[in-house]
Amino acid sequence: MQEKEQSVSKDYLRHYDELQRLGLWDYLTGLEKNVRDLERFFSDALNLFNIQTAGGLIEFVISRFLEKFIPEHLLFVIEDAANFEPETYYFRRLNANDLIKPASWYKELKRVFPCDNQPVILSEDCRWISSSLLADLQCYETRLILPMKGIDGIFGFILFSSKVLGTSYTDSEISYLHRLVQFFSVGLQNTLNHQSSITDLKTGLFNHAYSMRRLEEELFRGRRYKTETALLLMDIDFFKRLNDTHGHLAGDAVLQEIAKTMKGKLRVEDVLSRFGGEEFTLLLPTTPMLTALEIAERLRAAVEEMKISYRGNTLAVTISIGCAVSWPANPLAPAQMLNMADEALYKSKGNGRNRVTLYEKPGV
Repeated sequence: MQEKEQSVSKDYLRHYDELQRLGLWDYLTGLEKNVRDLERFFSDALNLFNIQTAGGLIEFVISRFLEKFIPEHLLFVIEDAANFEPETYYFRRLNANDLIKPASWYKELKRVFPCDNQPVILSEDCRWISSSLLADLQCYETRLILPMKGIDGIFGFILFSSKVLGTSYTDSEISYLHRLVQFFSVGLQNTLNHQSSITDLKTGLFNHAYSMRRLEEELFRGRRYKTETALLLMDIDFFKRLNDTHGHLAGDAVLQEIAKTMKGKLRVEDVLSRFGGEEFTLLLPTTPMLTALEIAERLRAAVEEMKISYRGNTLAVTISIGCAVSWPANPLAPAQMLNMADEALYKSKGNGRNRVTLYEKPGV
């Protein structure tokens, strides 16, 4: 038995020597490595499509970068129809960093970027890029640019600086990044398209259809777990007068600023939406009456304190709010709850505006 094993070992060695002599061993070893890399790559690609948020997708691809190298600077610039400016995500040594300038150069880069959409090693020999655009990109010590391409063309870029270790990007690394970013782009665009379908374009808040769907879900959850659910219906006071005096663009600026102000005062689980025109709704899951009234008053006061600069004018507005609460002992249907909040809002308007009113049953 031992002699047989020794004979087999000698055969293996002879085969190995022959493969080495012919130069095939390194080739086969390279093929084996490529197969392992492809298996890992397809696993990564499948994982990408299971992630539902832009932030989650970015974190995932950064974790893949980390396995190969660490760029000194890394910048994602992503065009999103729900926002008024491209979203920017900046990382220094793969750690999130808020020290970022607005990507005012994004549209110019998108306009002049080579139509083959291949990765670009940035150098002074890139004749298609202007000196001013080159200077903007060099703020992040950009060495490598990868486009994010969707159905309608480029919708973003990833800018890589030099590696922390100072080595250059190899052809195999660039090829890997290009393939990974292609899958990342598809997953990201699907996520952004979903976000656009539930988002009000003018304010960036959730839209009416999404808020009603969530209201139905939260009322069902409240009935099941015996918790209170609150709904605020908010209306900008004298909004028509503001539009007539300053124009509809001023009205849009007010809507956007109110949305931004209120959003900064809320919890993650709260659902703020634009109901339509100058009206907003706020769904407050698992929120008792007193807490809902405190939140409503906080929002009312925050809007009253706002000062909005528009074409040399300082605009100030107030909001009226109606509040309805679904109790575990007396759960409400979505339409019923919305009508109650509307009645409470009507009372706020009738009693002088710029106030919060809780719905009470007639005769109470």
